[in-house]
Amino acid sequence: MKIVSKSQNNGSTETDVALSPIRVKRATFEKMTGLLAKVNQKELGRRVRSDDLIGFALALVTEAHVKELQDSSLSNHDRFEAMYKDHVAKKGSISKDAYLGLFLNRKANSSGGVSA
Repeated sequence: MKIVSKSQNNGSTETDVALSPIRVKRATFEKMTGLLAKVNQKELGRRVRSDDLIGFALALVTEAHVKELQDSSLSNHDRFEAMYKDHVAKKGSISKDAYLGLFLNRKANSSGGVSA
């Protein structure tokens, strides 16, 4: 994608850099700008930009991090659905209501009672 930008001499130049805005929470933005300020406290070299920092950080993300983020995005209902599907795959077909009963009985037996 080519972006046309104005240069200092009011002529237009074509560049291969495409910029896209991203939305982040204010706390994330402040953390990033604080870290950028720390990284840029140096005597020599060009300024490190937010794109450099984000690119560097993304390169450090492992499959374990991806899995952790995926798991953290699951609701209780999603986790129950996954456990139900796993149970059906291992033990055979059962209704969700019957599985819920089994699940609650297991929890009640292991904790000594149900507490609200």
